[in-house]
Amino acid sequence: IAADLVLNHRSLLRSRQPWLALLSAAVLLLPLALFTLKFGKANIEQSIGQNTQLIMSGYQGLARWSLDNWLYYAKSLPQLLHWGVLLLALAEVVCSLASVRRFRANCLWLVWLLSFYVVFSYFDNKSERFNVLVVIPLCMLAMQFVWQTLQRFIPALATGPRQAVVLVIPALCALLLPQPLQTLHGTHAIMDQFDVSKMDGNIAY
Repeated sequence: IAADLVLNHRSLLRSRQPWLALLSAAVLLLPLALFTLKFGKANIEQSIGQNTQLIMSGYQGLARWSLDNWLYYAKSLPQLLHWGVLLLALAEVVCSLASVRRFRANCLWLVWLLSFYVVFSYFDNKSERFNVLVVIPLCMLAMQFVWQTLQRFIPALATGPRQAVVLVIPALCALLLPQPLQTLHGTHAIMDQFDVSKMDGNIAY
């Protein structure tokens, strides 16, 4: 949101409302931050720390700076979204990098994706379910590519009612086929591996 404000809505930074909203968000999130610092030592250690075996004994995890670690979420995305949506989103990312206008239009979604990927790839605690956090920006980028392509090759859409874009939604929805997450199978076996007897802190959730 900050990047989008700076690139596309800089004039808003001269008014009081955005700063009041930022201050309000910080105040509302402060109790959550204090709660996590106090009661979530194990969770912090498994994310930004080095001890991946604090909760799950025998789980080493991927080496933080290995290639497999930084490709983990990219490889697991097809388990969540259909490859068609991913290809459309990737096409819009490429177009955004080649066009200042499209980059500014997609700034929010691009920064959202980049922030997620860097932060969660750095975390030692990994799971395919965390990819749910980028479903919205990926689908928005896919829709944007379809809409821009229609405007380019069917100019009538650019001057006609913008409601015509609704026709694209069913096509994308058809691509959003359910993809079963493999990690949901064998949950009981995973839970049996939890060892809380050797913990120095508490588990927040």
